[in-house]
Amino acid sequence: MAGVDFTRAYFPKQILVIGSPAMYSSTNTVGTAEGGIKIVLYDINNIDPTDVDALISSSSRFKTMHHEFAHILHQLKDYPTEFKTISAADYIGSNWNNRTDAEVAPMGFVSPYASSEANEDFVETIAIWITFSDAHWESWRELAGEEGWAIIQKKLSMCREYLQENWDIDLDNMRAIVQRRCEELRTMDIDSMYE
Repeated sequence: MAGVDFTRAYFPKQILVIGSPAMYSSTNTVGTAEGGIKIVLYDINNIDPTDVDALISSSSRFKTMHHEFAHILHQLKDYPTEFKTISAADYIGSNWNNRTDAEVAPMGFVSPYASSEANEDFVETIAIWITFSDAHWESWRELAGEEGWAIIQKKLSMCREYLQENWDIDLDNMRAIVQRRCEELRTMDIDSMYE
């Protein structure tokens, strides 16, 4: 969507895949982004390449790639300080894994991990908006309630502005493309690709 020049300039020069999981504290780290240059994906040995739904599900490396790439973008050009203040009182660091969806949605987070700190909140908001279905967002809206949903919408608006102004990326157009391609993948005969 952003063009070949953007991809050549900013897409990570290295994508490392590690077969085993990476544990941090009591959580399983799915991926990391480093210095705007590389993305590391972990636990690759446990991926079934023929299970399309699992490949593009919410917990997949697919969402993780968008999450980590958003880190690369904000590492190169920081997002507005105002975003960091919206939920500043509600960030809890590594204790995020003790929170449930039902707890964080009304607080204005798109996932428990988003409640860990501002950088994760920012990239989770982008990655989940792009990769999760309309059905997911409708259920999250109900879970968030009016106040939580208003906070999420404010964060999404800031993500849209940041990507448009700094990278000439239309976040909603990007989401439409990703959602369309996910549906195309679901209708492909993946098994025949491995014969």
